[in-house]
Amino acid sequence: MNSNTIYIESLTMAQSTLLIDIERLVERIKQTDPRQLQTLFPYITPKLPAYMALYRTGYDYSEHLQAFGYGCEQAGLLHGENWLNIKTMYCLIESIRAYTQSKQFNRRVSDRRYQTKKNANSIEQYANRLHQQYSRLLVVRVDFGYYSEYQHLVDIDLVYQHLDKMRLSRYNDGFFDHLVGSAWCVEQGESKGYHIHGAYYFKGSEHQNDWYMAQQIGERWVAMTEGLGTYHSCNTPKEKSSYEQRGKLGVGMIHRNDTVACENSINAVGYLAKHEKDDQYLRMKPTGRRAFATGASKL
Repeated sequence: MNSNTIYIESLTMAQSTLLIDIERLVERIKQTDPRQLQTLFPYITPKLPAYMALYRTGYDYSEHLQAFGYGCEQAGLLHGENWLNIKTMYCLIESIRAYTQSKQFNRRVSDRRYQTKKNANSIEQYANRLHQQYSRLLVVRVDFGYYSEYQHLVDIDLVYQHLDKMRLSRYNDGFFDHLVGSAWCVEQGESKGYHIHGAYYFKGSEHQNDWYMAQQIGERWVAMTEGLGTYHSCNTPKEKSSYEQRGKLGVGMIHRNDTVACENSINAVGYLAKHEKDDQYLRMKPTGRRAFATGASKL
């Protein structure tokens, strides 16, 4: 594959894919022998315009993305001060490598992992309080994403626009009248791209058909994304049967006096923020926006 082909392909890659691509590049630079850094030039050069286009004010970036942005600034490339040549490429790569060795970089990694564990504890405590408060809860788990063929049309701003639409729908949609709690987590993965895990708690005295509730929520997502989105329900008979066979059924109707079901439900919802999913965090998000939340807001 020649450099022109790489350049053209990089300009049409999904934002999520480009961000993960930069992360891998930074990690590769970190692991490469300093005497061999020039071997990375052919890989970086054709993709550089697409990479740099991701950097804008008003966004928070992960430690790897910060390292790359720092390298571009040090080389005078981010704002077009310098032309791309061997000298600036060496400056770019050496600056990235230096940043990955800094205390700031390592602290960001530790802080992110700490926050993930904190989120997991938070949602488990939240779910436990709900189960203690209500004798019966209808627990619904739905994952929201985008069709692979439309990933190149989706950036993080659009994801949050769609999330906001889902949350605001409560004001004109009686479907959510008996919702007593919810949780959501925005994530980014290599194969799925941007996606959202959602959990909903409805009064068990008012709703019994969890499969229908999950389907209706999923269809709302499809409509609000204007066909770009798809969803996965954890409340279909097939999914619930799979959980039940493993003794882990935690969605559907959960009774407070069933301690095993309550524990399974807490674990099922806790998946939204499990620290084992360390590669699913957002590499870029609008400043001030949260990637995780619990509450009665209806997602």
